Amino acid sequence: MRTRSLVIAVLLLMALVPAMSAQAQEPWTGSRLTAKVDFGASITFGLQAQTASPVQALHLLYQLEGERARNRVNLDDTGTRINAEWTWELEPGDVPPGRVVTYWWRAELADGRTLETERATVTYEDSRFTWKQRQEGNLVVHWYGDSRSEADKIMAAAQAALQRLQAGTGVELQKTIRIFLYRSKSDMRLAIPSRSESYDIATITLGMAMGGDTIVILSTAADADRTIAHELSHIVIGAFTDNPLGGLPTWLDEGLAMYAEGDLRGENQSDLERAIRTNTLISVRSLSAYTGDPSQVDLFYGECYSVVKFLIDTFGADKMDALLKTFKRGVYQEDALREVYGFGLDELDARWREAIGAPPQPTPAPTTPPVLPTPRPQTEPAPTPICSSAALILAALGVLIVRRART
Repeated sequence: MRTRSLVIAVLLLMALVPAMSAQAQEPWTGSRLTAKVDFGASITFGLQAQTASPVQALHLLYQLEGERARNRVNLDDTGTRINAEWTWELEPGDVPPGRVVTYWWRAELADGRTLETERATVTYEDSRFTWKQRQEGNLVVHWYGDSRSEADKIMAAAQAALQRLQAGTGVELQKTIRIFLYRSKSDMRLAIPSRSESYDIATITLGMAMGGDTIVILSTAADADRTIAHELSHIVIGAFTDNPLGGLPTWLDEGLAMYAEGDLRGENQSDLERAIRTNTLISVRSLSAYTGDPSQVDLFYGECYSVVKFLIDTFGADKMDALLKTFKRGVYQEDALREVYGFGLDELDARWREAIGAPPQPTPAPTTPPVLPTPRPQTEPAPTPICSSAALILAALGVLIVRRART
């Protein structure tokens, strides 16, 4: 009986040890994580907690949705009672609206342990407005106020753009895209990056793709439906061809974005037709980068559209899909074109010009090197003899120097 009682006591003690150990190892007492968003300006993270062993080093860790990189901030708070706070200072457009930020805290204790809090999230939300949303497939449109009709219009334009892209390239949207509709330039100001005060005053940004999964649109603009199609193409095609070696040539990237809009805009069509008549088209090779001439912007985008439409209409969507997959491997554009179509940039230029009824690219006039005169042999001048008086003076000085040196 005594032996049985001893065994029971030992078993009870063994059962209590893990519970006592867990209680002794309790990392945080009353930990409280906070995050406050000041849209367009900052996110402030906070931690209130108590530890049994003093904190010797405290770190805040945070990670933006869709990114692999983790950010760490080292703080000076120490001791057993922690009341820490750190503010992430932001500029408008640094973080896309609606982006989720995951954050947590890590503490290194005096007893050698490293503790972490649970992970929490905060949404970088523009709280100036009460947002509503509508979702169709992978597209989510966010709007505020009484702009439901604008939201419906944008959703319809976005879906039509996706259908055009799929028909012309075979590419489909594979991830969720958030579209935020703002009703005025002033409302949208805190959501997008600022270039400069003078630029922002003189221009109106109609839309912008941000962070690979967010689009901000000025929904009251006349061309809002075209803007959403254009920016959506950049995100869809960009995600499909993403690689660490490089992006698409500009003529292809912007050409597909213009293609997603539908028919070519009037101003682009007019400049394209004028350039065909006057044989002043920009070469396809030069379309590989943006033009630096403001007067050629409409022509530039019109040509990008025309070249892409020529490739799709002539060779089909399967070839365009193959071309995009080739770029995804990081292949240079000249090699990518030859691999898929069997010709390079210059032949693409020639075929496209012929298809749109433009004359061949002007051949630059050969430059004749200037005739240089036959070099004439030059006779080295004879050394000028030193006059006798100078020689006498030098000789006299030499004597004086020698004499002084010897003295």
